[in-house]
Amino acid sequence: MQEKAALERELEAAKKIIAENEERGIARQSDLFKKAYRSLLKGDIEEALNQLSVEELEKRKDVDLWTLRAEILFFIKKDFNQTIQCYKKIIELNPDYAAAYNNMGIAYQYLGNPEAANACFQKASMIRNKQSFTEDQ
Repeated sequence: MQEKAALERELEAAKKIIAENEERGIARQSDLFKKAYRSLLKGDIEEALNQLSVEELEKRKDVDLWTLRAEILFFIKKDFNQTIQCYKKIIELNPDYAAAYNNMGIAYQYLGNPEAANACFQKASMIRNKQSFTEDQ
């Protein structure tokens, strides 16, 4: 019974990721993104993660692929340590990606590290303020 409930939670989380990515525009994504996305649609979470392996993503340096991996690890697997590692890579690739800092902060909160979480939230806020100021000019 618990296994069924856990599977249902995983599928609900996968549906959330799918909906968010549809809003972002799947058509513009790489073939690997689409392949992993199709695995999510089928409910094959492990296959999606295998396709989005760290080794594969290191070769590609694609923020969207790292973000999809982070979303799967966070929402479905609840692996907050690995989620943080993904967001660190995303920030390395795009240091001005405020959402990555924000999401990493949430993962730190789940791990019970409020100091690291607050540092991430402050950095995200600083980036957003800088971007807002730049847009206003």
